[in-house]
Amino acid sequence: MIGAIASLAWRNIWRNWRRTVITSLSIAFGTAAFLFVQSYLDGINAGFRENLVNGEAGHVRVAAREYFRLERVLPKEHLVQDADGLERDLAFIPAVRHVTGRLKLRLMLGRDGRNEPCVAIGVDPNGEKYFLGLQGKMKQGRYLDGDGAPQGDAAQGVGTAADMIVGDRLAVRLGLRVGDAILAVTSDLNSGTYGLEFKVKGIFATGVRAVDGNVLCIPLTRAQELLDCPGAVHEILLLGDDPDDAPKLAAAVEKVLARRHSSQAVLGSVRQDPLDAVPLQEHWMARYMVLAEKIMNIIVVLLMLVVATVISNTMRMSIMERTHETVVIQSLGMRDRAFRLLILNEAFFIGVLGAGLGCLVGAGLSLLAQHVGFDVSPMLESMDSPVPFMSTVLRPRLLFLFVVEAFVFGLFFAVAAAVRPAFKATAPMPAVALASELHVR
Repeated sequence: MIGAIASLAWRNIWRNWRRTVITSLSIAFGTAAFLFVQSYLDGINAGFRENLVNGEAGHVRVAAREYFRLERVLPKEHLVQDADGLERDLAFIPAVRHVTGRLKLRLMLGRDGRNEPCVAIGVDPNGEKYFLGLQGKMKQGRYLDGDGAPQGDAAQGVGTAADMIVGDRLAVRLGLRVGDAILAVTSDLNSGTYGLEFKVKGIFATGVRAVDGNVLCIPLTRAQELLDCPGAVHEILLLGDDPDDAPKLAAAVEKVLARRHSSQAVLGSVRQDPLDAVPLQEHWMARYMVLAEKIMNIIVVLLMLVVATVISNTMRMSIMERTHETVVIQSLGMRDRAFRLLILNEAFFIGVLGAGLGCLVGAGLSLLAQHVGFDVSPMLESMDSPVPFMSTVLRPRLLFLFVVEAFVFGLFFAVAAAVRPAFKATAPMPAVALASELHVR
């Protein structure tokens, strides 16, 4: 019986193929929208997380506890001492892929009577290639070489200007070009004023106004000279094999610190949930990321409600338009239960067609957008608030799980929307319904 009803349902949906196509397209539109938006939001979240890891926090970060608390004001003190030795020990942890140290300080740049405050990041150019990735964002000139220290005669004290790379907006404000020299002045740990001359080796452009207009990178050794803290850094960043193993990696780092009798803290920053295995504070941007994910989940739920409403209304209209056809079938002796199964089978087949088409369209759009990307740099350039971890090119991330969820989503609401009309269609007496249909005609 079930096979016969399914066969009849399949034939029925093609008796009025226009109605079937319109209904299927409605379901396909909702399914494709659901799949694309879910992939898009997941891509934004994945890009944000990757930028946070590479640009700011690593999978695990080592720093003084007070530095974690005060890092937004860039304190000069609260340093990690003997950074080179600690980095060598951390590199021996099997799960560690890359290690690098950083110093962050505020500088005043002066040139031709113009002064500009900025934030300098002292980096190891070789190690930093795996984190900030500025070597791929150079607009002019070149990225820092080696350790960035002066070579040849400069190393003997002749022309001791070291290399620096600056954001393009900061370069415009100061009128800087590649090869220009500029004086950088700051106060060291002893509150003394110290200045060094730098040469602009390159100009980078990330597309983020807050970064391009305020940040420059200098060799770590020169940053240590400016702060008078040889061998020290503010933080050491580690990249592991798997972001999900950050708590295990943090625990391994803690063991290294314990052997060295170090009082530094360890921060795992790429987990959505607090690191219960490692009772340490989370990075402030990691907490913001959790909030952003909750907002994205709310957006997905709202989208689901809107799409479900569209699919449900379309299915109801498709079924209720068939009152005359319904009573004719009932008049020929089909029982109510069999008729309801017929309606639900028709909804199932239409749902499969619509959801399948929607998944193909949504997956195609997601893959195309993933390849091309959405350039949001004009929007970011107009923002005054810093968004240092948002990519300038947003790309959806299509997962097979999203395709399955979208298909089940479209099919479920197509069938669920047919339940009430199927029961309602068997309620009126055939003679009354036929009379109503004849009167309308």
